[in-house]
Amino acid sequence: MGLLQTHIWPLRFTLSKGGISIRAVILAAGRGTRMKPLTDTVPKAMLPAAGKTLIERLISSFHAAGVTSFTVGIGWKGEMVREHLESLSGTNRIQTVDVPDYSRGPLQTLVTALSEVEDEAYVVSAVDYVVEPASISRTVTDHLREPNSRAMTLLLGPWKESGTPVYAQENGQIAGIGEQILPSGTIGCSAMLLAVSRPFGEICRNALSLGVTSIPPVINSMISDGLILRYVMTEQEWFDVDDISSLLSANHYLLQKMAVGSGSQLLVPHGSRLTAGRQMRHKQTIVLDAGAEIVGPVLISPRCRVGKNAIIGPFVTMDAGSQVGERCSVERSVLSAKASLAHNTQVKDSVVFGPSVYGMGSNHVAE
Repeated sequence: MGLLQTHIWPLRFTLSKGGISIRAVILAAGRGTRMKPLTDTVPKAMLPAAGKTLIERLISSFHAAGVTSFTVGIGWKGEMVREHLESLSGTNRIQTVDVPDYSRGPLQTLVTALSEVEDEAYVVSAVDYVVEPASISRTVTDHLREPNSRAMTLLLGPWKESGTPVYAQENGQIAGIGEQILPSGTIGCSAMLLAVSRPFGEICRNALSLGVTSIPPVINSMISDGLILRYVMTEQEWFDVDDISSLLSANHYLLQKMAVGSGSQLLVPHGSRLTAGRQMRHKQTIVLDAGAEIVGPVLISPRCRVGKNAIIGPFVTMDAGSQVGERCSVERSVLSAKASLAHNTQVKDSVVFGPSVYGMGSNHVAE
């Protein structure tokens, strides 16, 4: 494709007490069209999984890997995302960049976000990526072992039907993403966690000017132009949350591995059961009415209420302010903030936002 019009120059990176200091660039501007109509109301970044929004969870994973500086490209429902990030900043340095023309695709979001980034190396991720901190740390550390020669390090996992296939050679060189550019074999798939060196930004700008809208064609062009792109393989679980099914799968995985809730959350762990003989309160903000039964794993956030004789679980997240009516049954589902279920409603394998149910749907059972 001939997008390369630059070269790799020596990088300058710093070592902090906790490890290598590097910035994360997060792409959070898109509409999440594969999750419509849910994402017509709430941006994908704000969807919850096991007690945290997707963007909060990603930032937490980066932070645990030693990353504390962030640039986030925002577009659809951007002000909602910005306000949420302001509440999360804490010890993290979070910069938001507005992407007015985000509808042109993820490459536009990346190029716009990178216009505010001057770092010599950084790591790029989509906002809908659920990943373990150790996988991030390994990708970044491996990339910076060869700062003067390597253009990119891509994190790969075992093959998943929802993933993008990646081809590679025995020497660790990536030979194609989505298609085979160099002689090789398929080794896994990628959800697009990249550690890259600064010239990547110029390559992306050139590609965007030629009408490219996504990142895989840029990677393949870099391979064709002879740049060194390596991969690291993780055996840890990861999720590319592109639809409701993958959001529920991530929620299932995260709840199953949780041992304790945080702060004022109520966690009923996997294999446990909690029954309210009479109305009970947790931390004064979570109410379980008489006869309510919680079948773990279930995570309930503050200001939630479960009505009389309702059954919640297993594998349910109730986000802050969710309300479940009497005699309801909820399984393998996510209730977003301020979700509200009328009495006698049955919900399975769905996401609930306000009174609306997305996914396999709900049934109303007559009294």
